[in-house]
Amino acid sequence: MDERRKDPRKQTDHFFGVFHRETGEFIGKLIDLSAKGMMLQAVINMDTGSIYEFKIDLPKTIAGKRFLSFDAECVWCRESKKSKDNYDVGFQITEMKFDEIETIQYLLNGALFHDSGQQPRLTLAKKTN
Repeated sequence: MDERRKDPRKQTDHFFGVFHRETGEFIGKLIDLSAKGMMLQAVINMDTGSIYEFKIDLPKTIAGKRFLSFDAECVWCRESKKSKDNYDVGFQITEMKFDEIETIQYLLNGALFHDSGQQPRLTLAKKTN
């Protein structure tokens, strides 16, 4: 799978909830992301070859947005080795508005995502009295 990927995915240690765009049903959490695809840890078994309509909640307002919205095709799905009753699922993004692409690029270049094998970048918060 990785050999065919042109854009490297970046991982996150933050919670990004992934939902069905129309029904609001919780699908799972985002594990990694690139401009063209993503991996989820899903709570449901997903059908390879099917197109899904996603909404991903952002942990804060990023580039003026509180969520991402796009369509993606399920490329593979397998039982998760790390979490019982969950599935690891790979997606290729099939349809996305230009401003969503810009937001993903902003996310990937920020502190919420890091390259595979690297430690996450820490952000220090100043304590106020």
